[in-house]
Amino acid sequence: MDKTMDKNAMVGGLYKLAKIFDAGGDMSRPWFVYFYHRKSVQDKFERIRLYANINSFKEKDVRRETARLLRDTINEALKKGDLTNLPVDQAPEPEFDGEYYNVVSALRKVMDARVATMKKRSAGTYLSAFNLFLKWLKKTGYDALPTTQLRGRVLQQYQTYMASLGLSATTINSRMENVGYLFKRLVKLEVIDKNPYDAIDPIKETETSVFEAYTNDEINTIAEHLKEVSPELFLFWLHIYYCFLRPETIVQLKRSDYDFAEKKIYISGEIHKNRKKAVKQMLEPLFDYLVAAGVDKLPFDHLVFSKDLKPGTQKIAPTRAAERWKKLIIDGLKINKKLYAAKHTGGIDYITSNAGAEDVNWLQQQMSHHSISETQTYIKNRQVKMLDETKANIKKI
Repeated sequence: MDKTMDKNAMVGGLYKLAKIFDAGGDMSRPWFVYFYHRKSVQDKFERIRLYANINSFKEKDVRRETARLLRDTINEALKKGDLTNLPVDQAPEPEFDGEYYNVVSALRKVMDARVATMKKRSAGTYLSAFNLFLKWLKKTGYDALPTTQLRGRVLQQYQTYMASLGLSATTINSRMENVGYLFKRLVKLEVIDKNPYDAIDPIKETETSVFEAYTNDEINTIAEHLKEVSPELFLFWLHIYYCFLRPETIVQLKRSDYDFAEKKIYISGEIHKNRKKAVKQMLEPLFDYLVAAGVDKLPFDHLVFSKDLKPGTQKIAPTRAAERWKKLIIDGLKINKKLYAAKHTGGIDYITSNAGAEDVNWLQQQMSHHSISETQTYIKNRQVKMLDETKANIKKI
């Protein structure tokens, strides 16, 4: 048998000729040349991608011609059965970091370490967001990108993609933060030098567009229903309406944070949304309900909202309140408005009830609407402002 024919037959069984992936002409996505290879005819084919210097060219015609040259070079090597002189990709990972070479494999490794320390419920949410990101990477062709070559512009594209799906700014920012954490771990492991997430600006969250305020009829209906079937959720709801606190903060409040003599709630920086301490005025309606619920008599180390939203020592997830809200209010009363809409409702009701005499400075303080620096300067240089309830109208629910 002719040796050349025998060699070509062997090569034909071990390789498939190279082709170009040009992302449909999209210059913002990486192009590459790929071919299939296997060690023996009994093995499965493995797809191999090469980027070389294709993506360094910004003109489409030049990039396409460069890809064609790379494809032809690879095919010549395949036909000869010699792959030892194939073009090498730019900036390959160090050899000792081989297990982190591919961006997906690197992310999976740090993700596995992350969820190993998380509760099952939290890990499920985190994994869901992570898998969506991996699905997008595969769809766009970034999944085979060397870890060191992933740049901020890739995450920018992912952020834009999520926005195109109609996701809320809160959801997008949360998913981006999760991804950013994984890259932060890769920086600490010295796999990459810089976190590509640092180049991304979060999308501004317009809360009023997400949380529609309740009508007066809805407020009355909700209040009466919760007083009867879930007084714990009612009290939780009032913390949002009167103090404009987030659920994740409320579930961490302890009896020691409440000063019933001064009618203040002290929020530590560890649990506040701005990571800076704050003071909320305990307005008379909330004060009365807290005393009626016996919160002032609790041990100082007890959480005001623990298991089943009752006082206790077990910390709960903030979603517990939202879950009960959905069951009792959204599904039960068919009022399709979120629990956190109480914040905006409370602000609107204060402005409406005190039109022309509203204390905007007090409202800004109570709602924590300053920037971090402004809030810190205000609290540091001035006494905490208290609303004169003898000169203001506060609706009692």
